[in-house]
Amino acid sequence: MKRAGLILKHLLVGGLLGLLLLTGCASRTASQESTDASEAERARVVQFWKLYREATQRRLSGELEAAVELYRQALALDSLHENALYYLGNTYLELGRLEDAYRVWQRLAAAHPRSNRAFMQLGRLQMCYPESPLFDLEAARASFERALALNKDSGPVLHLGEVALLEGRFEEAAALFDKVLAMNFRSVPAYVLKAYLAWQAGDRKTAAALLAQARPYARARTDAARLQLEEGNTRTGRALVSEEATTCPLLDFDETALADTTHLLDPDQVLRPLAERLTKVFTKP
Repeated sequence: MKRAGLILKHLLVGGLLGLLLLTGCASRTASQESTDASEAERARVVQFWKLYREATQRRLSGELEAAVELYRQALALDSLHENALYYLGNTYLELGRLEDAYRVWQRLAAAHPRSNRAFMQLGRLQMCYPESPLFDLEAARASFERALALNKDSGPVLHLGEVALLEGRFEEAAALFDKVLAMNFRSVPAYVLKAYLAWQAGDRKTAAALLAQARPYARARTDAARLQLEEGNTRTGRALVSEEATTCPLLDFDETALADTTHLLDPDQVLRPLAERLTKVFTKP
């Protein structure tokens, strides 16, 4: 009986030691797996930023196709990264691939529904390219209203004024441009578009006065790379460069000529090219 008790005791001790050994092995395995997972995640993050930075450099140097491929590779590692989506869309736009840009910015808006710039860029696509199937002023207005709800600055208000102008609602457009100037008295587009409305109404004197008000804040156009490098510099009182680097071809004007104080202001010279573009929209069936 005593011998049987000793045997049972040895069996229990052996079983306990075996259990401890198995637990230790399992713990080491779990720890190793956790370490491996952490290292894999770290490698993924490092690779993402390597690709993203290289994409940015390629974009700024004008190597747009290469930038697109690198942004796509980066997004394969982090599909919801806000800046990668935003700048991939911008790069597509620079390449003239409007529908690709639209799809990317839709992804951005879905992933980051509080991204003001996603809705700003969607609205620009819907407003600025009348030959594109994306041209839809009602949709553009909805995009800019969404942007304004997220960020109550002058940019969305300006664009809502532009939509009103394109829809032929000139009094509403003028009121919105006045609102922009009350929020940001350096807004060159608001002065110019108000000048256009006056010029179209035959009031050349008022148009000239508005252009003269805009001139101190106008600046010669620079290349997109420099604009992007200056992003976030708001000392001039202008909109963030990420917003203004993308001009609207339909509503664009020669700001370089406007900024040139060595020449007298000529409203016809500044406004006629804009009027010719807009006439095509107003007469479009």
